[in-house]
Amino acid sequence: TTNNNKVLNNLFVDNGDGLELTRGAAFNLVANNLFTSTKANPEPSQGIEILWGNDNAVVGNKFENYSDGLQINWGKRNYIAYNELTNNSIGFNLTGDGNIFDSNKVHGNRVGVAIRSEKDANARTTLTKNLIWNNGKDIKRCEA
Repeated sequence: TTNNNKVLNNLFVDNGDGLELTRGAAFNLVANNLFTSTKANPEPSQGIEILWGNDNAVVGNKFENYSDGLQINWGKRNYIAYNELTNNSIGFNLTGDGNIFDSNKVHGNRVGVAIRSEKDANARTTLTKNLIWNNGKDIKRCEA
């Protein structure tokens, strides 16, 4: 698995998924990066996809022009803070348990935050001190 890594101060341009933390990825720090897609990329997917990844921190990044700025599928206890998500089909696309979203700016997307159903009826997602505004834009990108 991918554990205890730092991804800092990078520019991710025109990728399908900018970065994946998947299948057990844990205790990674992703900070101060720009994830962007231009018109040269016909199928932008996720800026970051966390699939069964736990205890990661995603802090101070910008996500723009993707299908999903940041997508969590069944991840647990991830800390997502001080990020900016704009001009995506969906800013945050989420399932999981114990994930915390703190002080993010989510604006100018088609959907700001989508919290999807989780098998565990007791699963919790915490959103605190986020600025979420001016979403509902007509943005259509690949739905991966």
